[in-house]
Amino acid sequence: MLKKPRASSLKNTIPALCVVLALVTPTLAQNKRLWVLRVPGEMTEYDPTTFGAKSSVKVPPEAVASPQSLSVNHLGQMLFAMPASLPLREDDLTAQKKVWLWDGHAANILNRDVDRATSATGSNLAITESAPVPNLAADGTHLYWFANQARRLQRDGVDLSTKTTWQLWRTDLAGAGREDLTSVAMPDCSCATGSCEETCPYGETWVPDEGIAKFFLLTQFVAGQTESVAKSTSAYQESSGKWDAATLNPPLQRVLDGVDAGTVLEAIPDGGCCGWENESNDQALLRLHGKTLTIFDERARVQKS
Repeated sequence: MLKKPRASSLKNTIPALCVVLALVTPTLAQNKRLWVLRVPGEMTEYDPTTFGAKSSVKVPPEAVASPQSLSVNHLGQMLFAMPASLPLREDDLTAQKKVWLWDGHAANILNRDVDRATSATGSNLAITESAPVPNLAADGTHLYWFANQARRLQRDGVDLSTKTTWQLWRTDLAGAGREDLTSVAMPDCSCATGSCEETCPYGETWVPDEGIAKFFLLTQFVAGQTESVAKSTSAYQESSGKWDAATLNPPLQRVLDGVDAGTVLEAIPDGGCCGWENESNDQALLRLHGKTLTIFDERARVQKS
């Protein structure tokens, strides 16, 4: 039985893991740009050699409290959008509709269709919800949008079932000219606990830090009551304008980095909490063209020490 250490060994190992991927794909280390998010709301670019400040861009103050919602591509375009996931909360319908975009020259505010509609279906209430999430393109010419769209049946405040479709489309930088690219219709799901998110999957995507070019990952997660469970992972690769999916087995737990469908760095989190003794095991695995290489293993490290 492993006892959870005071500080996660995996967290301390992540910087070294980034070097591993750099060695696998040395071109990633070329032409790097360094941006730092500063209080009260400013992104400053620094020279990665001299660490001298080069230029700054004002960003929404909310980005300081939610840096994970701010992305920057290699061209210096920036995107800030607060997360919105299903089922939607009341404040999601207003607070999450705005998207801030720096297109490399000027800042713009875009609208996104975070929507909820209800209708009566016999003695049940049908709730249709959609929560698009925008992402930068690596080439700076488009925005890519991922969305879970769900139709949930509810009676007396209790979820009965849901039908979810995950969608991908792209637009221009103004959010116009929608072009549908691909979608996944998930099977009808019965909400056995009365809350659909506890038993039914929704699609979650991972995209490279530099934005979407020809690769991203889609994992179907069930949030569960105590911890999330990955049901399936698909690696999407673009070729001649078409996005093709390849299934990755077993599903990815937490993606740390990725280069293409054949090179993905994954963390297997320890399921224990707060000093629990537990049977789980922190790991970092490199999925490399059909092979799995163990970069870090908590149990092996503890036993060795």
